[in-house]
Amino acid sequence: MAARAQPPPNPENDRPRFDGGAPWLDLLASRELSHGPEPIERLSSPVRLSQWLEAERLATTGPPVDEADLAAALALREALRRVTHAVLNGAVPDVGAIEEIHEHAHHGETLALRVRPTLERVAPLDTREALGRLARAALEDLTGPLAGELRACAAEDCRMVFRDPTGRRRWCDPTRCGTRTRVRSYRDRQRAQM
Repeated sequence: MAARAQPPPNPENDRPRFDGGAPWLDLLASRELSHGPEPIERLSSPVRLSQWLEAERLATTGPPVDEADLAAALALREALRRVTHAVLNGAVPDVGAIEEIHEHAHHGETLALRVRPTLERVAPLDTREALGRLARAALEDLTGPLAGELRACAAEDCRMVFRDPTGRRRWCDPTRCGTRTRVRSYRDRQRAQM
């Protein structure tokens, strides 16, 4: 039996998302379709995490990202996912997940700034400090005035969390999840009529 031909790689499908509205939300989006049967992992190696941090303007000045840093980033992401969805659902967040986020939040200094000639952030020293910045920003957003702007995608297999100041969005991306959901609903209606 002949092997099934694999579709050619699509660089668009292999690219992390940066449309959550905040770097910590983009971290959550680095595992796409996380509530579906086949999640897509975008931070699959230390190199991918390093590229992601650079894209988020969190590239470090210290040692390169290693496997331990990757494991820490994935642990933070999953803790943030559990707490964020609990907050959005009005449920009590998992204490263990909150402790995980707190542990990350204590890494590194407060945000250091410099003027040369414009105001800019000082790069994090290492990956743990970069993750600490993400954890602190997430805790601020989840407990502060911006918490009311957080929404979860209406697509059951996605549930990506994004910032929506208008309060009118249903999907993280209407051309992705919105279209997928409408096509799925159309097919279900067609099958029901048969």
